[in-house]
Amino acid sequence: MQQLTVRDVAAIFRVPESHVYKWAHDEDLPSRQVGGRTYFDRTELLEWAGLHRIPFDVGLVNGKNNEGPPEETLAGALATGGLIQGVEGSTKAEVFAALVRRLNLPDGADRGAVEELLMARESVGSTAVGDGIAIPHPRQPLVLGGFGCPSLTICQLAAPLAFDAPDGLPVQTLFVLISPTIRSHLRVLARLSRALQEPSLRQALKRRAPLEQLAEELRRVDESSSPTSAVTAGEPA
Repeated sequence: MQQLTVRDVAAIFRVPESHVYKWAHDEDLPSRQVGGRTYFDRTELLEWAGLHRIPFDVGLVNGKNNEGPPEETLAGALATGGLIQGVEGSTKAEVFAALVRRLNLPDGADRGAVEELLMARESVGSTAVGDGIAIPHPRQPLVLGGFGCPSLTICQLAAPLAFDAPDGLPVQTLFVLISPTIRSHLRVLARLSRALQEPSLRQALKRRAPLEQLAEELRRVDESSSPTSAVTAGEPA
């Protein structure tokens, strides 16, 4: 997968390149050195932005122009994945096992493998993003054919669960994203990372709003986060 340069990241967040280096040094922005140059992975970048609630240009995340098919929407992905309520478990392993049993997966998908991939990622670092929300996922995007479009599932836990979240709060809502391609995964993850910065969506998740209200919140975010929407660079929350 193409790696992003410091210049790419600066363009996505609309900040000076010096700011990107500062984030990498002071704010744990994931990066790697290759041949004396600094590179960034798109998926890790989006996770980090969501965690730190930093606004960014959704269109620039997927490339330097907006060519290609129309972008997938969060509301459309939620229509495929749906809402799962009352997921039980007192540990991450128990919750993932219960979740994967109920998850809407393409025919023939190996549920045991999906569960193992989720746990493997969690073992190297929490996927919680604060405010009682986590986005569990494998190290590489969970790409499964069969749906032909991204699937976003919102999972409400039966009881709050300690998740090693950065704000110390237990997690009560999980987002699980399954995509037919890596490109579509990045598109939806970019929109989701930005959507979770919206106070109204976070409040809807906290009060465990029904599927229809959550879908409406995501539709509103979809409409306001088109590639041409204005963004403002910000500091970590």
